[in-house]
Amino acid sequence: MKIRFLVLSLICSAFGFLSACHTQNEEAQAIAPSQRLPAAPSPSPSPSPSSALWTAEFTAHCTPGASLTNCPGGYGFRVQNDGFYLIGPGPAGQRVSGQLGDADLQRMKELLLRQDSHGRGQCEPPKPGGHDSERDEHDSAQGEHGSAQGEHGSAQGENDSELGETVVLRQSGSARSSCNPELLEEVRSLVSRYYPESFPNPCVDANAELEKFYDQALSCSRDADCAYLGGNYLPLDTASAGSDPLIVDDCSFVSPLLVANTFKAVELQRDLILKREWVESGCTEKKPSCEKSRSWTPSSGHPACIDHQCRPAAGANPNFQY
Repeated sequence: MKIRFLVLSLICSAFGFLSACHTQNEEAQAIAPSQRLPAAPSPSPSPSPSSALWTAEFTAHCTPGASLTNCPGGYGFRVQNDGFYLIGPGPAGQRVSGQLGDADLQRMKELLLRQDSHGRGQCEPPKPGGHDSERDEHDSAQGEHGSAQGEHGSAQGENDSELGETVVLRQSGSARSSCNPELLEEVRSLVSRYYPESFPNPCVDANAELEKFYDQALSCSRDADCAYLGGNYLPLDTASAGSDPLIVDDCSFVSPLLVANTFKAVELQRDLILKREWVESGCTEKKPSCEKSRSWTPSSGHPACIDHQCRPAAGANPNFQY
């Protein structure tokens, strides 16, 4: 009897040991996956500057104490990846915008691609602060280094960053200054050809007043309030807005009004026409280096009411100034 009891005890012990081992193995298999480190994501390639969204910003180094009006680039010159450029703002918010020629845009893309590939011309990150603080820093730098510029004219490329003239590149939410002399020289060339001889000037001032009047026609409370406008400032129906191209830039200094509140546009049409004609009468000159008029077809959808102002449809990029 004792022998049978002993044998049964040994069998039960063995069975319990095997069961425990099996349970531990299942627990190990269940826990192990959660303890594994996730696979490292494969790095995504950096976008090429020739196709990615980028903005190049330049502010000229002007004579200290002198007016910026006759200093090309004194109020800033910005170019973005699609060739759209913006000058200003001036003291009263004046702006001038336009489009680079195809050859000039291609040259910029090539220089940015070459710099990105070789890592040339990197400077310190741009200092925080607005446009005015940057101009103050530039003027201060001019006073400190003006005499040195005359003595070391042959080393201008090396001294440009000290004098405050750099190109700030903005891409993917980051900004970096470039001291690449080749890129800086190209941007200076663009400024010499696209920047007005004087900025602001009476024509630009008059257009700024016209843009302020445009604000009255832009107010809205919902998307349905907005519509695209024809050349006579009357709203276009949906079919016309999706098929008829609108003139975005006719090479003049006079800004168009392409989208507005439907009822406001009708109400203000007469005043809009009279004010535009008044500006056009004093602005007969064309923007420097403007090669041709640009049109845009608003086929991407109904305009939207954003921050209580009518704007182009989401994804549209007609390069509005306002």
